[in-house]
Amino acid sequence: MNRIVKNYPTCYKSLTKFIGSNESYKNLYMLLNPVLFDTSLRDGLQNIKPNELGKYTTENKIKLYNKITDNHNPDELEIGSVVSEKFFPIFTDSLELFSQLDNKNKNYILVPSFSKLHSVINSGCNNFSFISSVSESFQLANTKKTLETTKNEILEMMFEIVSNPVTLNPKVKIYLSCIDTCPTEGKISNDKIVNEIIYYDKVCKPEIICLSDTCATLQYDNFVNIITNTYKGGVSYEKISLHLHVDVSNPNYYENLQKIFNHSMEVGIRKFDISLFETGGCTMTLGKSNTKPNLSYELYYKLLVDYIVSKV
Repeated sequence: MNRIVKNYPTCYKSLTKFIGSNESYKNLYMLLNPVLFDTSLRDGLQNIKPNELGKYTTENKIKLYNKITDNHNPDELEIGSVVSEKFFPIFTDSLELFSQLDNKNKNYILVPSFSKLHSVINSGCNNFSFISSVSESFQLANTKKTLETTKNEILEMMFEIVSNPVTLNPKVKIYLSCIDTCPTEGKISNDKIVNEIIYYDKVCKPEIICLSDTCATLQYDNFVNIITNTYKGGVSYEKISLHLHVDVSNPNYYENLQKIFNHSMEVGIRKFDISLFETGGCTMTLGKSNTKPNLSYELYYKLLVDYIVSKV
């Protein structure tokens, strides 16, 4: 019979205290070695309202960054983007922010196109996020590029990064949106999703391939099918990360999310995107009223603790 957890951790300190309360918890946690990738300052902020822009000055973003690192100790953080200022004015200071932050080797900047790449390289940033999807219509609506054009551009950026003498030990994370549903096309076939993941692994060779459940509709059975066949195609589970959104209107959302999380732990998928903010997702295609909350720290701690307790 599983123990009942009365008080779930709310920060890294309380998580450490909980893990340390039981030698078996501690041993399992060390074996799992989960990796947290904080997206608060990028995905979490990209949908804020225009009248809230003034709250997120560079100085306040630095305070927020320090709060995140102090309270939750994420392994890596995405601190902004060099996307168009017309659509996302919140990110106009991303390069300035990067220059003022500590832990530069932990910080990523999202680069939407080759034309923006050199500004990030010249800033001294060595960690890059790129965006793609498994849906042609989503990619066209989101970036005005076809999947083929996106693939070619990512390859061009990968070559530039590894061949540029300014970058030192660069790391690349590629987001694949619409796992497993597209807001315009509906359900994407699992075979299509698997083939796209394998392509990016074999051809682009990033350090991280992040599967983004854009519509918060990914079901456990489909998830297992996708990652199992991806693994059979030669993609290591260690390379996969999950960017999950949550449909809290679904009464069964936690049960499904817990199954996905637990299976990830079992097979060796240990990288998760987390955010302080409930906002997030692509408003360019979903619209602000249809975006779903990011996986929060609170929910992540609950999933992790429930898994550990269930296994001990």
